[in-house]
Amino acid sequence: MASTINRNASLRGLVESVRRQQTIELQARLIPDSIPVVGYHIYGELKLAKKLSASENKEDAERCLRAIAAMTVLGEQCIKSEGGELFEAQGEIIHFFLPAETQNDRETSRVLRFATAFSHRVYEVVRGIAGDGWGGFAMAADFGLTIVLTTTSQSIISLGTPANRPAKRLAEGVPSGTISIWDGARWREHNVLDRSALNEEDRATGLNYESLANRIVSDLQRQDFSVRYLNAVTEETPLPSSTNPPVAVYAHIVRADLDGFSKRVDSAFTADDGGVSITRLVVEFRAVVESAERILRSFKDNNHWQLPWAGDCLNAIILPKSGERFADSQSTLPANFGAHWHDSFRKSGISAGWTIGVAGGDTGLSQADCGHVLVASIPTSERDFPIAVGWGVEMALRAQETKGSRAEDTVIPAEDYRQLADILKELFSAAPDKRFYRAGGLTPSKVRDLAVKSLAVPVPTTVGSSIPSPRPYGSAY
Repeated sequence: MASTINRNASLRGLVESVRRQQTIELQARLIPDSIPVVGYHIYGELKLAKKLSASENKEDAERCLRAIAAMTVLGEQCIKSEGGELFEAQGEIIHFFLPAETQNDRETSRVLRFATAFSHRVYEVVRGIAGDGWGGFAMAADFGLTIVLTTTSQSIISLGTPANRPAKRLAEGVPSGTISIWDGARWREHNVLDRSALNEEDRATGLNYESLANRIVSDLQRQDFSVRYLNAVTEETPLPSSTNPPVAVYAHIVRADLDGFSKRVDSAFTADDGGVSITRLVVEFRAVVESAERILRSFKDNNHWQLPWAGDCLNAIILPKSGERFADSQSTLPANFGAHWHDSFRKSGISAGWTIGVAGGDTGLSQADCGHVLVASIPTSERDFPIAVGWGVEMALRAQETKGSRAEDTVIPAEDYRQLADILKELFSAAPDKRFYRAGGLTPSKVRDLAVKSLAVPVPTTVGSSIPSPRPYGSAY
């Protein structure tokens, strides 16, 4: 397959297919099911202190949002000036693609030049916004063939080892001010903040990015980041668009990770079968993605907003049941959602095991801050990138990644475990990391059987949402 297709020919069309305000007819005409591309996948990680990344109040959440918005908008302009694309902005993680035919010193120098100039601008602009919440910025990159596809939720997902490896490298811990580049055999670290190593071409790129940054900072200063407080969310309430200010809601965050899929990707891309394994993998993965989005939508009693996919991880905001307060939903939603998700996949006929993290709020916080999530769409020149900021966002990720979790597990923070109905706590046990609790193999019948034992727990149905009257931005209690 890779030898018979012009591998980068449709990349621009694919990105254009997920632009904002696309008509259904235009999307149908432009979206390819998948396209192979060759080049560098470059990831950046904005390292923020927990007070911002797991913000517990509106002020820190707004500051986190501004920092992420600055990095995202600046990143898109910088990579486009190099002939590349911004594939995804997933909160503090940003994913670029730079086309290249081969990996050699000249192409690696292009990556280093981009990383150096961009990192300098991030340190100058974003650090100023983050203030005492700043923790640094790091990058990682790898080269090779990947398959890129779009989803109905307008995410761009890359399948292939060159897309997986840099993300995992960042998770392992790349020092701030560094880009780690895989050279085909090992990781090589490069200090991107050392100005003495810059040549004339590097300095010219830096000046170009500085000009871009000045314009972007000016635009951001005029942008309205004041929060709109939603009193109610219905099935028809859309995820906030880039033309609207951020909204504050009370909600649970879900992160669902497709267990063991990275190994299958590596196996398909190393198979010597003329691309047959890759083609099969893409078909299977698209079926999994479509099923996951359908299963999310089928959690009927709760409204939800889907966030961008992070590789093979689905991310979503789950709001309380219609007529229910957030504090009420804490007693049942983690168990109900976990049972619905895992059971629906078992019945789908699709072989896919998931580990899901669910996080709501720490009732040790004030009543106004518990479960508080700030939601916005960051506008770039072509696309809107929905993001959520708040305690639950960071904790759902940590729950899903906690040591000892495996396929068909539902993992919640200890804070959410404490808020579960006592009868449902029987389903969960402490994880090796005592800050989290896990339940394996949840089913609706297990939840229902326990629920009927106690009048204090309503019999659960396949569950969706409203936000109560503001106090000052929607009451949690």
